[in-house]
This record gives sequence, C-alpha cells and structure tokens, in this order.
Amino acid sequence: RTESVLAALRENEADIGFVREPLNVTSFHVVPIRNTLLPPGEADHFVALAKPYFFEGSGKDAIPLEDLQGKPLVTHRRYREMLVTACRKHGFTPHIICENDGIQSSLSWAQAGIGIAIAPYTSAVINTDTSLVIRHLEDLNFSPRVCLIWNQNKKLFSEINAFINLF
Repeated sequence: RTESVLAALRENEADIGFVREPLNVTSFHVVPIRNTLLPPGEADHFVALAKPYFFEGSGKDAIPLEDLQGKPLVTHRRYREMLVTACRKHGFTPHIICENDGIQSSLSWAQAGIGIAIAPYTSAVINTDTSLVIRHLEDLNFSPRVCLIWNQNKKLFSEINAFINLF
C-alpha cells in the first residue's frame, strides 16, 4: 500500500517503491510506470463499479458525476477529498458510505450490492465478478498513475539504478 511504502522510504527501510498517486512527492524522485492494462498513450482514469441496477437508465460506458448523486459510494480514503471536491463542483455532496484502505474492500462492497465502488480503472479491472458493471466517470479528470519512487537525497546501489533505468 502506498502509505506503508512511503513510510518505509522515509525511515530508510526501503530504497525504492511502487506507489499510486495522489501523494506528496516533494522529497522523492518519481518515474511514472506505464500500465500494460491500458492501450499505449492512454492514461488511467476513475470508474464507477457496481451492480447494474445502480446504473439503470444509463446504457452508456461513461457517466457524468451527477449520475452518482444520492447513491451510496465506496472509495479508498486517498481519493475521498478529490471525489468530494469534484462532486461539489457539480452541485452536490457525494453520499460516501465507506472509506477504506484497499481496492479489495471497495470491490467487496460493490459485489455485495451495497454501493458503487469508485476506483482507478486499472484497479477495478482486477475484479472477476461478471455481474458488476464498469462505467467511466467523465468528470473526474485526475489520472491515478502508478509510479516508481525513491528518496532524492539517498545514494542508490548501481543494481538499483539499473533497475530504475528499465523504466
């Protein structure tokens, strides 16, 4: 998880780590990692993942944020502020019923039919439940990239530098 990787880097318990944005990168070197789940040149994006009845009346692959108004939402706590800010810009406060620390929790709530999971596309596609529907969120424009990071002030071994150069 991003928080534990950041802590390990700050405490010098790790030399490098893979994390998902958003995060404060002021003291780190950052290299975005291309995700092979996406076509070349396409950025990751946020999706809504839920049972089909949450999307009744919308047969589109992409939905506006307003379609989430009044519906129970489940999200990772790192994305809460971004989601609330975006929804408020569209005239409503989201009904977040669960904030969690992992995509598996969000997927479980969606699989149980309790709410709509809000997650990056590349995290949502790990879902194997064919009864869930994925909808691109049109108005959530933040791209949650996966990045390789390391401390700016740390001297790295040549083997680690060689690994970093693969990206």
